Amino acid sequence: AFGLCTSLRSVTFEAGATITEIPASAFRGCSSLVSVNVPDTVETIYGGAFAQCPLLQMSRLPSAIKRLPSNQYGAFQQSGSISISSLPDSITDLPSACFTSCTNVAIPSLPPNLTNIGSAAINGTASTVNRIPATVVALGRGCLANNITALYFEGTPTTINEYAFENLDNCRDIYVPWASGTVANAPWSARNATIHYNYTP
Repeated sequence: AFGLCTSLRSVTFEAGATITEIPASAFRGCSSLVSVNVPDTVETIYGGAFAQCPLLQMSRLPSAIKRLPSNQYGAFQQSGSISISSLPDSITDLPSACFTSCTNVAIPSLPPNLTNIGSAAINGTASTVNRIPATVVALGRGCLANNITALYFEGTPTTINEYAFENLDNCRDIYVPWASGTVANAPWSARNATIHYNYTP
């Protein structure tokens, strides 16, 4: 709808707006876009909706948000000025690239009902996530932020990509509540980390 509108600076939804989704690539590449008051009724922000909007100021997601599905872009991919500091409990999936290279995103923890962390989901952010909820069943390639020194699993995922932690050069310890060999591909490209098996969360 407004993709690549490089002169667009702000978007205002009228009070009482009841839209439930922001479509794919709706504002992608709006390089001058600074502000959008996304209504709290929005449940889905599709892939690329706010991707490549380097000046966009956004500090919170809509309270009703449930899904951030990716396509060839993540919902907020390469929008470095957004500064989201928490994710609503209603989110159960962090798809591939949803916050890739959003350098000011600084979430400290993941939603309690999260089931999937897609490839590069929060890679390139300032997030300090170092605990994986027991509900998570799958982790994709390079899925976490780069700056953690230890990682703790509260449950046993079904799948961890063999390159899941390829970017965690500063991570020295990974604590898992399962026995060696239970989850394939260890150490998941965590080159400098020691895996501590049978950890009690």
